[in-house]
Amino acid sequence: MHAVTGPLAAILRTVLIAALVLGAAVGALLLVDGVNHAPRPADPGIAAVDSTRRSSRLLILHVDSWRDQAARDATLFPSVARLRRDGASGSLLGVYEGFTIPAVRAAFTGHAETQLVNLVRNFRFRALPIESFFRDVQGLGRRTLVVAREPFTQFGPVFTERFPADDQLDMYATDRQRPGIALRAYRAEPFDVVVCHWESFDWVAHEEGTSTARYRATARQTDSVIAAFAAVRAPNDYLLVYGDHGHTNTGEHKTGHDIPAFWLLLGPDVTAGAELPAIAMTNLRYLVSHAQGITLRAGPYDLAAIRQAIPVPVGNGDALSLPTALADVPRASRSPGEYLIAFAVLWVAVGVAALCWWLLPAPGLGRRDLLIAIGLLAALFAVGVRGPPLEEPLRPTGILWIVALYAAGVAAKLFLLRDAGRVRWPLAVVVTTVLALVEFRVFERPSLLGAMALLALVVAVRARDDARRRLALISLLQLLLYFTLRLPIYLFPWVDGFLLAAAVVGGRTRTGWPAVVRDIGLVGGAWALGCGALAGNLEWGFLYLLFPAHLVEMQVPWFLPVILAKIPLLLLLTLMVARRTPDRALGQVVMVMAGWRFFAVWVARLGGVPTADVWPVAEQGAYLATYVVAVIAWGWHVAAKRTAALVPSSRS
Repeated sequence: MHAVTGPLAAILRTVLIAALVLGAAVGALLLVDGVNHAPRPADPGIAAVDSTRRSSRLLILHVDSWRDQAARDATLFPSVARLRRDGASGSLLGVYEGFTIPAVRAAFTGHAETQLVNLVRNFRFRALPIESFFRDVQGLGRRTLVVAREPFTQFGPVFTERFPADDQLDMYATDRQRPGIALRAYRAEPFDVVVCHWESFDWVAHEEGTSTARYRATARQTDSVIAAFAAVRAPNDYLLVYGDHGHTNTGEHKTGHDIPAFWLLLGPDVTAGAELPAIAMTNLRYLVSHAQGITLRAGPYDLAAIRQAIPVPVGNGDALSLPTALADVPRASRSPGEYLIAFAVLWVAVGVAALCWWLLPAPGLGRRDLLIAIGLLAALFAVGVRGPPLEEPLRPTGILWIVALYAAGVAAKLFLLRDAGRVRWPLAVVVTTVLALVEFRVFERPSLLGAMALLALVVAVRARDDARRRLALISLLQLLLYFTLRLPIYLFPWVDGFLLAAAVVGGRTRTGWPAVVRDIGLVGGAWALGCGALAGNLEWGFLYLLFPAHLVEMQVPWFLPVILAKIPLLLLLTLMVARRTPDRALGQVVMVMAGWRFFAVWVARLGGVPTADVWPVAEQGAYLATYVVAVIAWGWHVAAKRTAALVPSSRS
């Protein structure tokens, strides 16, 4: 039988390794998520119901990504500026996870949860009726209509759901139909609560950022939708308009970003013109419950602020309840079952690491080098946790420093591409110029970048000269790096300098320095510049240049393999320029780097540290798992090619 080799075999091996390592990482984090749950407040429950308020109905308009800064701009939202004089409004603090689904869950359940594996849980829906405002309304025999899809499915089958037909290709046209469906139902049907989800504002922000004419036009369109809802509201009814999260000037929102949203409440007993201090998203449940005549127990709500907008019954409490205060207090684990789960996680991780190490070719680290790796990487991890973000000391200030930095970066790129004189000057200058223009984002069209990448791939496959093949591969990886990683531009000159240093070091180390120190420098440098310099690297901004924003937003789970695949690009580029072929020694380095982070999360959760506090470290561990995938897949591929070359072909 012929041995299976070639590009297809390499892809299959990579997919298998990726499924193994990332599956183990996600599974371990899911289990750790279940260890030592912090005390969470019980559902605050209903303290009283005003049956005479049955005549009052509630309209809810959920404006996706309605950030506070935009909502307060009277040129973008003139109707909102007028309506704020008639009702109560203010800034809305989003949830830590920074996406629509956890924000909606917090708004209508009254409590926010942070999970390590937020993408797994927040994009998986179960039609189970959880404790929420919608379940309260159903329990009182009232009817709710939701004109939306995914974000509200998590509450279970406790309301009627409607949505425009799916046979339209233009999702913006579909989105424009939602307000009409909601308002017609409000006017003509006996629904007590009508909810409409408006998404166009979020999609345009993702596609173009905040500085374009289209963004401003969509803001004014959103303002007109809000005005239409306000115009149709009956005098005794309530209208709540709220945003689930904000966005940056480039349209991004993600876990850990603190960008306030905005809210506006109109109703018969709402204090006109009230401007409240910033309140948490969880307080919306109290507001919407009041609109239905439901008085909740004090629970986790900021009643001192809420009473500035609506009447709050005397004796309902002014401060956070005791269970909520306890939720943020670390506690040590007491349940034996929690320890069993925790140690199961540990042994699964050790087993996966051992299997991955076995898949790589020899040699591995000796005892002394392994101890050096564990100690040095522990020190670097501690510095990374305690030290300031890397991007601040690397950010150039002043025009002279900026010019010098970019000049040095271009020069480093040129010498790197010359490959110690193996590539002629004219060719190296041309390729350097093109890559520099891509780096500075002069060329941003995906079609042009795709054509360049295809040309580099063809040259890499067909070139007979090793120098040109390396030049093509390095250029291809750099194109992918610039397009997908979306680092701040000022970091790329530092990347160029680091890559040149990696190429100079190559397979050499200084006299008396163990080779493991070189590997730590290669891997650690790639990690620090590619991922460690950012709050998080699970970015998918490049996808908005390739696909419609609404498609990306609605189908994020299907894009996850592509999103994760970009993270180790700088590592692969570093190893290539350094001519470092992965083996067990290099595999142990990346596994120890990831292991320290997972171990820290494991210990912290057993100690009762809230998930939100350990999330950044867990995120780094998950990203470093992609480094493990890259190293093992490449090393396994090289080992398989060597084995195939040694085995003579035969026919069965």
